[in-house]
Amino acid sequence: GDQLLARAQHRQIHTLATTVFYQQPDGKWQLQALPMLAQQSPVYSILVCNAKGDGLPELLLGGNLHRVKPELGRFDASRGVLLQQQRPGQWEALSAAESGLRVDGEIRRMQTIMLAGKPAVLIARNNAEMKLLEWQ
Repeated sequence: GDQLLARAQHRQIHTLATTVFYQQPDGKWQLQALPMLAQQSPVYSILVCNAKGDGLPELLLGGNLHRVKPELGRFDASRGVLLQQQRPGQWEALSAAESGLRVDGEIRRMQTIMLAGKPAVLIARNNAEMKLLEWQ
């Protein structure tokens, strides 16, 4: 028991937050946790997009996890999160009313596509039909 444990590899986790990494001019990387709204549920897909059409990047996050032990309950607090960049390195989470995001289920992949000459997002969900998100 103890000998086997002593020979085992040991790893440390310093954060479980959904984060972004920024490369610094000296080549090092800076870790930054995203806003609290991005931490409510596991994130499985992040898409860099220009949802507002202002030329500034936004981050579209999707996730959730339903297949967990019953005593833990489902991790499904997110219906998608849109993060708007305020300035480099500073993100603000938009409310569902502001972003229009209301995607149920386990989001696993998001992809920007062109639809009638305008960008849209195709959203793949686990064990559910795909969703199409068109920006207004």
